[in-house]
Amino acid sequence: HNRLREHYLSLRSNVGGHLPLQCRNCSCSPILANTNIISRYKEKLVREIYGAFIIQGLGERCVSQPSVALLQKEISFLKRYRSSYRLALRSSLAISTCL
Repeated sequence: HNRLREHYLSLRSNVGGHLPLQCRNCSCSPILANTNIISRYKEKLVREIYGAFIIQGLGERCVSQPSVALLQKEISFLKRYRSSYRLALRSSLAISTCL
């Protein structure tokens, strides 16, 4: 939850990243208490790549800007990987619930 705390603190200062700028420009405020953490990765690059992938998938429903730019080939690869990972996860969950 360190990132959420950092986002909250950035809203109270004059410096910060994209979130405070977005909130000032549109006179909105984030609902950080309702934030869902969708993944946890220790490596910064992995977090940035996955974040960029999710942001791209949300399109205009997301006000965030990715930290890294992904090529269309990379996005396609991640979509295939995520689909196969979900299928494997469902299979393992189905097996464990049948035991």
